Amino acid sequence: MSNALSHDGNNGWVTAQEYTLWSNTLEESVIRLVPNDGVYNPANCSDADSYFVSTAHNQEVQQRIYSVLLSSLFAERSVRVLLDTGSCEGARPKVLHVTVE
Repeated sequence: MSNALSHDGNNGWVTAQEYTLWSNTLEESVIRLVPNDGVYNPANCSDADSYFVSTAHNQEVQQRIYSVLLSSLFAERSVRVLLDTGSCEGARPKVLHVTVE
C-alpha cells in the first residue's frame, strides 16, 4: 500500500491507507484510529496525533464504525473517513463516518 496522506481539501474527507486501530472499553468507550501517514486536522484540534470516533453516536453506530475499521484493517483495504470540520473529540479530530475503499 502507498503511504501518503490524502484528503479532499477542507470538506472533512480523508483516506487512511495504513493505520492502527485502538479501542478502550474500561471506563469510556473510545475508538481511536492512528493513520501511519499523518493526521489531517480540519478543525485545528490541539492533539492531532490520531482520530477519535464521535461519542455523540449511539453505541450501535460506534460498534458498526469499529467493525468497518477492524475488517478493513485485516483485509488491508483503505478507508475513507469523514471528519468533523468544526469540532473535536477529546482534543483530536472527530470521526463522523467511515466507508471502505
